[in-house]
Amino acid sequence: MDRYVSRNSFIPVNEVEFDLSVFDIIGRKPEITPNNKQNFYYNSGERKGTDWLAIVDKNSGDLWINMKIKGLW
Repeated sequence: MDRYVSRNSFIPVNEVEFDLSVFDIIGRKPEITPNNKQNFYYNSGERKGTDWLAIVDKNSGDLWINMKIKGLW
């Protein structure tokens, strides 16, 4: 997981607050708490009309991705 996080430019969650409700549609969203925050990393951005937020739990390997492709919504 260290290699995956590094290769894909994930950043430690630390003090960043996210609106995790975007993951409600999949039925399970990341549960980031002060006790496990050190396990979570994120990557977000925009390229070629697509916005994304990806969160990975380095402990479990779980990965959540929310993408919005402009022009389709």
